[in-house]
Amino acid sequence: DKTSESDEELDERHENLNQLRAVLYSKRDLALSDALEELALVSEADSVDTEEDRVTLLTLHAAKGLEFPVVFITGVEDGLLPHSRSFDNAESMAEERRLLYVGLTRAKDQLILSYAFRRALYGEAIPSVPSRFLMDIPPNVVDHNPRALQEMQERADYRRATAWDSPSQPDSVTTPRVPGKGGGSKVIPFPGGAAAGRSGSSGGRSAPSRYRVGMRVRSKKYGEGVIQEVEGAAGDELITVRFAGGAIKRLLASFGDLVILG
Repeated sequence: DKTSESDEELDERHENLNQLRAVLYSKRDLALSDALEELALVSEADSVDTEEDRVTLLTLHAAKGLEFPVVFITGVEDGLLPHSRSFDNAESMAEERRLLYVGLTRAKDQLILSYAFRRALYGEAIPSVPSRFLMDIPPNVVDHNPRALQEMQERADYRRATAWDSPSQPDSVTTPRVPGKGGGSKVIPFPGGAAAGRSGSSGGRSAPSRYRVGMRVRSKKYGEGVIQEVEGAAGDELITVRFAGGAIKRLLASFGDLVILG
């Protein structure tokens, strides 16, 4: 019966509006946008079936109140968790710590935390720094001791070590690199694991890159430019290009849209 279905739908919407009014009233000290965001997150969490055998993607905010047998938290890096906006604010930093705690306590049996060695941001390679929160985890509750990363606590040293090409003067963090010089990616051994190089099994030299210093290239985003520097192995090059107008961009060949013009 269409009429009864319409009446039921109308009653449901009316009930939703009443709930919305109640929530907004309880959050009357918040800005409307913040209250609506919190309401949306709660609604999303309420619809999650934690018993179904499948992968569920959630933000840390939306995971509040839920539990899963296995939880993966990715991007546990300074700048992401804690967010870079919290670096100069003690209250915000404490909130970031609480947010990670929420994520940690969602796991019933197994918890996996991960961070990237490098991130590609807008086509540029950005070295990552493991989250400072990792150092606060008791070593007896983890398989891989986060305190083994203490050698990387010196942020400048870590950034230099994870750069695509280390400076020729290791004591100078800000030493600029000269285009065309350097030996490509540097492999950093991690405690408890072997560092994997990029060369073939025979130990021979990798295939030559098709990009050369001085080549003219075109990017859909930046237009035409000239290659200033090429680093890394073929297929995984980090290319420095000076585009028209003087803009210099460092682009990953594997993510970029560079077309060789000659």
